[in-house]
Amino acid sequence: MSTSLRTLRMSLAALGLAAAGAAQATTTGFEEFSTGNYSSLIFAGMTITSTRGFDVVDAAPGNPISGHALLDYTYGSGGVFRATFAGGASSFSIGMGDYGADDDQGHLEAYDASGHLLSSDSLYVPQGSYTGGMMTVASSAPIAYVLFYETGSFPGAVYWDQASFTAARSEPASVAMMLGGLAVLGGLRRRRRAGIGRAHV
Repeated sequence: MSTSLRTLRMSLAALGLAAAGAAQATTTGFEEFSTGNYSSLIFAGMTITSTRGFDVVDAAPGNPISGHALLDYTYGSGGVFRATFAGGASSFSIGMGDYGADDDQGHLEAYDASGHLLSSDSLYVPQGSYTGGMMTVASSAPIAYVLFYETGSFPGAVYWDQASFTAARSEPASVAMMLGGLAVLGGLRRRRRAGIGRAHV
């Protein structure tokens, strides 16, 4: 294999890895945080707050809730959680579940920096169900923050776990990556043509 072809393949592989790395999701099951009362949590560029404060608790009603989870400590009055992303996000997911004493209606909403709704999802868990599910929002425009809350028969009395987000790729970074790749390919093509021309002289 020629040096030029080897370099080309290595360059393309590097660009592919960079693009894949930019699209990887960051997930927390809240095991990094001790149980107790919080006004905010910060994790890898994501800050979670609540209109009424919240607890990190141990709970295991069933998938997707196990180990540490978030609980609105004023449950019954329906607090709202907010996750804000430094630099924006392209997607966000979170799990909701309960022990089945009442029905649960979860909501997830994604907003841009101006407060415009970009995407939403919801999840209904009937009374008696000792499990829950995941909600997901995604947008091509950067998500500045999301709100997640519950409005069932006993508002707020649910557990939240497995928060996952994908950071938004900045447009300048995407353009720079593309231009860099094109420059490498163009340079290798010119070198190869120059080498072929000399071989025929």
